[in-house]
Amino acid sequence: NLIWRRSTVVAFIVLALPGLVAALLRLQSQSTDPLAWAWLGFAVLLVSATLIGSGTRRLSRALVGLLVGAALALSLWFGADRLLGTVGVLGWIAVLITTCGDFFSREARRPDSLADFYAAAVKARRVRNNPEQQEIVERLDQLALAFARYESKRHLPWASLLTAPQGIYLHGPAGRGKSFLLDGMYDISTSSVKARFHFHELMSALNTRVNATPPISFEQAVRSLAPRASLVVVDEVNVLDVASAILFSRLMRGWWQRGCTVCISSNQSPEQLFRSVSSSHDEIRKLTDSIHEHMQVMALEGSDDYRLQKLSADDLYQYPSNAATPARFLEIVELLAESLPNAEPVPVGDRLVACHQQALGVAWFDFAELCGGPHSYEDYLALAARYPNLLVSGVPQISQQDQARRFAWLVEIVYDAKKRLILGAQVPRDELFAEVLSSKQNGKASGVDATDELDIDYVKILSRLAEMQSSEYNYSLA
Repeated sequence: NLIWRRSTVVAFIVLALPGLVAALLRLQSQSTDPLAWAWLGFAVLLVSATLIGSGTRRLSRALVGLLVGAALALSLWFGADRLLGTVGVLGWIAVLITTCGDFFSREARRPDSLADFYAAAVKARRVRNNPEQQEIVERLDQLALAFARYESKRHLPWASLLTAPQGIYLHGPAGRGKSFLLDGMYDISTSSVKARFHFHELMSALNTRVNATPPISFEQAVRSLAPRASLVVVDEVNVLDVASAILFSRLMRGWWQRGCTVCISSNQSPEQLFRSVSSSHDEIRKLTDSIHEHMQVMALEGSDDYRLQKLSADDLYQYPSNAATPARFLEIVELLAESLPNAEPVPVGDRLVACHQQALGVAWFDFAELCGGPHSYEDYLALAARYPNLLVSGVPQISQQDQARRFAWLVEIVYDAKKRLILGAQVPRDELFAEVLSSKQNGKASGVDATDELDIDYVKILSRLAEMQSSEYNYSLA
C-alpha cells in the first residue's frame, strides 16, 4: 500500500507540472487569461491534495486524484500546446493506474474500521461476541481516524506544532481480548509509519541498542525503534524490576516528545504497573503521570469468568495420563479459547514449535516439543506473554538436566506473569524431578564433586507448581 501511495504522489506531481508550466507561460503573455488562471488553480489544488490527502482514506485520494486529474488533463488538452496536453493526459492515466492499484492491492482489501473487523471475526467464529468490548472498539476506531488525520499533516511546514492524538492504555485480566483489539486496530490502520512490539521483545531490543558497540545515545535508540510521529503498540507490559521501569519510562517519554501515539495493553492499571518495584523513584512517578496525560486509560475487566467453574483441581494437574487425557485437554482448550482453535505451529524464538491446539488466549503443547528443544529463557517469556493459558501434556519424570532447566524456566516465568499452567503428567507432582537430579544438587550442597551440577531450587519449583494448580490461584486470575 505504501508503494502504491508513493507512486500515486509521483503521478500527481508529474500531472501538476505541465499545468504549472502552461499557466505561467500563458500568464506571462496575458495576465488576465481566465484559462491560464484555471490551469494554475487546478495545479495548486492537485499539489495540495497530494500533500494533505496522502494519509487519508483511499476513497478520498481516489476521488481527488481522478476528478482533479481529469479536469486538469482536459483543460490542457483543449487549451495548451500538444506537448503539454499529451503529458497532462499521460499523468492522468498514471493517476488512474496507481489509484486502481491502491484499491486492488492486498492491503487495500482490509476492513475500513475495527468495528467491521470485529464483526467479521465474530461471524467467522474467530472470537466470541463480547458486548463489553464494544466501547473499546469504538474508541480504537476513533483513535485510528484521528491518527490518520494527524499523519496526513506531518508533511506540512507547521507539523511540529501539531499535537499527537492520545493513545490508549488498555488494562484488565488475562484472556479478555486486549491484545486482539489492539492488534486489530494496528492491522487496519492505514498509517505508513507504525510499529508493534511485545514488551519483553521491546526491552530486549532497547538493551541491545543501548549496549551496542560502538555505543549510541539513548535518543538514537529511541529513534531507531520508532520514527517520529509513529503509531506504536506495546503489548503485555509487565515491569518486574527497577532497571526495566526506568528504561521503559525514558523510552515512553522519548516517544511522546517525538509526537508518537502509543497504545499499551497490560494486566495492571498504571498505578499498579510498578507495584513490584519502588514506585517512589522519580522516573516512575513521571511515567505514571505522563500515562494519564498522553493516554486514555480504559479497563476491560469483563464479568466473572464462569468457564473456570468447569475446571476442577484434577484438571489443573492431570495424573496419571491415560487414553482420556487428550480428549479432556481438548475440552479445556475449547473452554478457554477466545477464538476457533487450530493446530498451526507456534513461532517460539527462531523456531516453529508444533502444538496440539492453539487459539486466542490458549495453547496446548507436548512436553517434548516445549522443553526438549533448544529454547532460551526469552522464548518462554514471549510464549507466556502471548498465551494466558498454557497446557503441557506428556510430562515425564524429568531426568535430563537441560529439560529440567527449561521446565523450571517455564514454571517461574508463568508464575511471575500470573498466567495459568495446566499439566498432564506421568508421575505425581512431587516426583517430577528424578532422584538423580536431586542427588547432584545435594552433592553440590555438601561439597561433593558432581559433574554437570544444576542450579535449580527444586523445592521452590514444586511449591510454585502446587500454588499454581490450586483453585485459589486460578480463580484469582479471572
